[in-house]
Amino acid sequence: MRRLWGILLALLLTSCGLANEPPIVVTAPLPTITPTPPPDVGRPSGRIDLARAAAIFGGEQGCAACHGVAGLGDGLTAGAFTCPMPRLADPTANRSKTILAWFAMTTNGNNGTRECLMPAWNGRLDEQARWEVTNYAYALQYKATMLQTGAAVWAQTCAACHGAGGKAASGKTMPDFSDAATLITLSDTALFRRITVGISGVEGHAFSDTLSEDQRWAVAAYTRSLAWDHVEVIGGGSAESLPLPAATEDVSLPPPTAAPTAPPFSDASLTVRGKITAGTAGAALSLGEGLPLQLEVITPTEQGFQAVTRLERKSDAAGAFSFPNVPRQGGYIYVVSAAYNGITQIGTPRPAPPSGDSLDLVLPLYDLTDDPAVVEIEIARLFIDFIGGDRALVEVALRYRTVGDRLYQSRERGADGRAITFRLPLPREATGVNLSADQAEQFTLVGGDSPAILSTTTLPMGVAATLQFQFLLETGAEVALDMPIPYRLAELGVNVPGEGRAAIRDPRFLAGTPIALNTGVYDRYDLREPISGGGTLSFVVIRGETNDQRPVLAIVITLMAFLLGGTAGIILLMNRRDQITESVDHSGQVAAALAALERLRATGRLSDEDYESRRAALEARDKS
Repeated sequence: MRRLWGILLALLLTSCGLANEPPIVVTAPLPTITPTPPPDVGRPSGRIDLARAAAIFGGEQGCAACHGVAGLGDGLTAGAFTCPMPRLADPTANRSKTILAWFAMTTNGNNGTRECLMPAWNGRLDEQARWEVTNYAYALQYKATMLQTGAAVWAQTCAACHGAGGKAASGKTMPDFSDAATLITLSDTALFRRITVGISGVEGHAFSDTLSEDQRWAVAAYTRSLAWDHVEVIGGGSAESLPLPAATEDVSLPPPTAAPTAPPFSDASLTVRGKITAGTAGAALSLGEGLPLQLEVITPTEQGFQAVTRLERKSDAAGAFSFPNVPRQGGYIYVVSAAYNGITQIGTPRPAPPSGDSLDLVLPLYDLTDDPAVVEIEIARLFIDFIGGDRALVEVALRYRTVGDRLYQSRERGADGRAITFRLPLPREATGVNLSADQAEQFTLVGGDSPAILSTTTLPMGVAATLQFQFLLETGAEVALDMPIPYRLAELGVNVPGEGRAAIRDPRFLAGTPIALNTGVYDRYDLREPISGGGTLSFVVIRGETNDQRPVLAIVITLMAFLLGGTAGIILLMNRRDQITESVDHSGQVAAALAALERLRATGRLSDEDYESRRAALEARDKS
């Protein structure tokens, strides 16, 4: 049910967007930080400059034109919208969201109609500028006094372990909160929960008895701000009003306060009505005398989603339906669904209307097909690295969806008896295959002579899914990858160690612009032509003479996958578990990486400071 609600909200955000833009803003010139931005790398490249972000956000053709200067949804063009304008400054509406999800929306837009549109900004702002503007938009829910409280709590409670500036104190293995990429996948709600109830395996990290709720929210906000410069632009504060207290400073904290009571339930109600339609062209709906329907009323909470009520009724023979006396309250989300063709098909979720006594919903129903041609891998990204001299780590992120007007189910059945809706064969030589921990509910790893990753989840129409995984290949002078592709692959980018360490010499690939990550420089190669369904992804990476055996375990595949698209990223975020445990033994990878670190320091190619920080990161990963 949690995954269903995540998909429901993904559809809601796809239809309404985190923001919308009328024609006047769509056609107006927008600020561009760099004329030809390089390809995105999926993470901030440096600290967040909130002053620059505020200038972009509040510019004449910037975000404030729609969202308002303070993020209240009251921009000059807000009246032209047909979708509700989100209130970025409302913490109750935004605490459970992540900067990564907002970045995906900022980058890719929401594919909405012209009257209900959030445009894509990836062609107007470079990646770092988009990260900065997204962080600034997220910060609009904070107040200067909140950050001051958070700074005081941090100095007295947190700095001893995490360091005054967010870098771990000496001898401690901790996340680096001064790195702007550290918290992009965690919402404030997730941070608050970790501060409140603690972290599994970490002693003394639960502060529900010693810090008030306001203090815990404040320290969550302050933790995020440790990666920001110019915090004086937040909430009317000033640089002088937000000092960073020393860990030993004696700061008096207000006593804990009782948890606030839940808001009273509203007695207001409305009628939810609508019509079942045929989503598949030319299909005749089989409704009999009526089709059983369910109306779900859900609401976002700090813990995810909560069911308000579930109502059941039947449509009439023509597909019309009506649910009277449905509870209405701000923040409620309504969606109607029906079991049809053996699967649950859902309509587009809609939020509670601010006025009126009715809400119209539409439920399109689709026929099924077992033709794999209706599945398309829209985009795939591969990163290849060398581990320990004789192995290559291949990290893959791809996004796929159903195209056309029929839902796909193959004739093959999974172990649970359900129809397989996605199967990706893996190279026979692959070892140490590791699925992203985010996706255990949706994907299954199958071994044996025909290793593959499969899913039995039927995607709702219009929703994309993202798959993330990694594996090892034996390597000598070359790394050969041979992988069947059962569905059309529209776009492929392969990233290999740059600066002479590796290359792809294949006329089917076009060399792109190198990208720089914290793990080094990568050369990118883009496939010139799509691969048709039933084809094979086959290429060879040639290792260069220059090879420093860089100690790379992973490039954080989660970040790369969210880069691929807004809706897919949102779905994954809704299914994300805060306490992530990784499968597949990677101790060999860690040992090889540590050995490589030692060689780099011994030969003078790695400073003592970099050595200690990288070793700490590797050891932390090994323990996780």
